[in-house]
Amino acid sequence: CVDGGDIAVLTMPWIDYMGPRKPRTVLQSIGLGHLGTCIPYCIGAKLAKPGARVFSITGDGSFLFNVQELDTAIKQETPFVVLIADNCCWGMIKNAEKRAFKKREAFCVDICSDYVKIAKGFGCHAERVEKPLDLKPAIQRAVDSGRPAVLQVPIRFVSPPGAKILASLRELQF
Repeated sequence: CVDGGDIAVLTMPWIDYMGPRKPRTVLQSIGLGHLGTCIPYCIGAKLAKPGARVFSITGDGSFLFNVQELDTAIKQETPFVVLIADNCCWGMIKNAEKRAFKKREAFCVDICSDYVKIAKGFGCHAERVEKPLDLKPAIQRAVDSGRPAVLQVPIRFVSPPGAKILASLRELQF
């Protein structure tokens, strides 16, 4: 299978967890990340290795950067599975608001988009997966569909481990 991921905060731990992989089986963004690479990476991976199963993990904000490429995936008949870790916010902005405004948030309200409807609108297989035990069968249904597939998985918002450290650097005057 070919894996990809465009959540910078999760990419490095994911690489550590997965361990060694065969050459040319992982596409990932590292460092500051490449927002929106999920769907284009999946299409490219599937075209490069038509017989491989292609999976990607992305965040809800990043997913929207190139969501229109689901149309390309349908037209090119490139099946893959995208798992959206949906915390109903743009984490970078929410963290900044928490630091700047303490308890009040200006732009990050917990109104969640329906990515299942969006994906189905393009002709993709799509499901919302609420429980961890439902994830494996949902992934199997997505693979079995033979189409690009989107699994929306609600998660709770947590600040990345390094956020407090990075925020404290502001206090140092270089």
